[in-house]
Amino acid sequence: MKDLKAELSVFFALTTAIIFAVFLCVLESARMNAARLHLTIAVNSSMESLFSQYHKKLWEEYRLLGLEHYSERQLTDEMAGFLTPYLDVQSWMPMKLKSIESEEIKMLTDDEGEIFENEVLDYMKYGIAASIWELADIELFSSGLREGTAVEEISDLYDGHAKEAAEIERTMEAIDTLLTGISENHREAVSRVEACDGRGFISRAEDIIRALKDVPGHVEKYEKQADRLMEGLKASAESLEERKKAGNISASTYELLMTDIREYESYVSADGERRVRISGFKERAVPDAEFFEDLINEAEEIMDYIAEWEPADEDDELDEEALWSPVVSALNGYDPMTMGVSFGIADKEKMGKLESLKELFSGDLLGLVLPPGAEISDEVLKLEESPGLNLAPAENIDRLSVIDSVYLAEYMSSFTGYFGRGIYDDSSIKGSGRLEQEYIIFGRQNDRDNLKAAVKRLTLMRGGLNLIYLYSDADRRNEARSLALMVTGAAGFTPLAAVVTFLIMSLWASGQAVMDVKSVLAGGKVPFIHNRDTFDLTLEGLLDMSGGQSVNGADAAGGAQVSDKGLQYKDYLKIFLFFDMGSTFEYRCMDIIQMNLKTAQEDFKMDRLVYSMKARAAVDTRHVFSETWIAKAFGGKEESGYGMSASTYYSY
Repeated sequence: MKDLKAELSVFFALTTAIIFAVFLCVLESARMNAARLHLTIAVNSSMESLFSQYHKKLWEEYRLLGLEHYSERQLTDEMAGFLTPYLDVQSWMPMKLKSIESEEIKMLTDDEGEIFENEVLDYMKYGIAASIWELADIELFSSGLREGTAVEEISDLYDGHAKEAAEIERTMEAIDTLLTGISENHREAVSRVEACDGRGFISRAEDIIRALKDVPGHVEKYEKQADRLMEGLKASAESLEERKKAGNISASTYELLMTDIREYESYVSADGERRVRISGFKERAVPDAEFFEDLINEAEEIMDYIAEWEPADEDDELDEEALWSPVVSALNGYDPMTMGVSFGIADKEKMGKLESLKELFSGDLLGLVLPPGAEISDEVLKLEESPGLNLAPAENIDRLSVIDSVYLAEYMSSFTGYFGRGIYDDSSIKGSGRLEQEYIIFGRQNDRDNLKAAVKRLTLMRGGLNLIYLYSDADRRNEARSLALMVTGAAGFTPLAAVVTFLIMSLWASGQAVMDVKSVLAGGKVPFIHNRDTFDLTLEGLLDMSGGQSVNGADAAGGAQVSDKGLQYKDYLKIFLFFDMGSTFEYRCMDIIQMNLKTAQEDFKMDRLVYSMKARAAVDTRHVFSETWIAKAFGGKEESGYGMSASTYYSY
């Protein structure tokens, strides 16, 4: 019985030890899982703590989050600093940091602008209540910008052809001047011969010969001009068709334009009849010149005969009239060349004004539209380390939906400067800050060049939209037609009058566009599409512009008054931003952010801002419960240390 009790005691002791060892193993397993969880939480928390050090100035001024760093080692060291306190806690989960390695780091400037784009969209969609356009506005602005620009480009092409047509008319006037001179000299030559004035006849005949020798050169010049016009019209017609097929010009606008554009073709077609006649002058010029050279030779023989004649007796008289009668007969039989067709410009002064307006509107417009007192910097932007110069893709990448483009345009409009922003005082401009939106859109190296580009594009768009309006206004089209008839002459070459009408309409639209741009630069508003009340440039005011007068004032251009209806300059810039939004604009926006933040922090760079990071932390730990004597007695290891790691990822 005593032995049995001892056996039971040993049995229960061994059983208890085994159960306790199993329990310790279960505890160790649970502890290991808890340790992994603890490590995961610690690593995630340290990563969040690391990213909580976002660049405050970047957030405050641009609502962008980015973690500034100078090296990868800096990031892992800072993360280790946040992780160590979690590991140093005395607990059942002892750990010692072994290493932290970054596996992937994304910068704010990476992925061809997509990361920057996503940050902006996150803020714009959920961070503010922006004044976003309605879909109807988007369609109006998008189609208007596309069509207005295309129409103005087409009108520029045909304006050039109008100038070519005017040059043809001037060449014809020069030919007519030669022919008129020949006719006048011919009449005078006949008179001189009838008066038996040989020297006088020869002088006039020599003038005729010189004029006849000039005729072929003028005719060839005319033919080259006509050929050039025909080729240019063919190329312009193809360009117009391409824009129509691309959807840049609507069917209704196309038909409006073709109303007058077809007249160019009529001009060339009708000019065919004139060309046949004028080309014939070149063929006649040579034999006509030879005809007068022969008459001169004959006249010289007659003059020599008269000079050498001696009378046979006192009653013998020389009959000079009889001697000169063959020359008189020949001259009377000569039919001088005449134009016989309509040509020329009746009011050369007004035509000159129209042509000078074309040159004015094709040149540097900034001086015309810049409000008094505005100060524009010529300082070159500091872009040496800019993202746009060093990181942007070679081609613009557009991966945006329509609404996302609107959000990005709204962001850039809200957070960047532009001409006149915040500098108005009683409608007078005192100066302007950096033209940031203009740089984003046009990418020039200084403010002046960027504003020039903005003015040119805005004038181009407004000119096209204004021309579309003018074609819809029958009264104003009739005004333009009346002026064209005054310029060409009411009884002039009818197709030429139509060509000049198109030129006047185009210049009229451009003149109003110049006024529009000056108005918005002065802080006013201009309707996207004009109507009879808002289109305030008169034809008299248009012609006055050619004299270098200001585009302001009712005496010169009908006003250009600051309006309280329509779109402001910043709204037109926003349209440009929306229409061409893509990676190019995104990187230029980063350029602006970098340049501005460099003023307070000289070494600031956008490509040092971390957007996301993936890292792995490795630690050394040990099997706490495996170190007890019971666990060791039942197979526990003396060396119970082992490694553990956890990955983490964070992005703004």
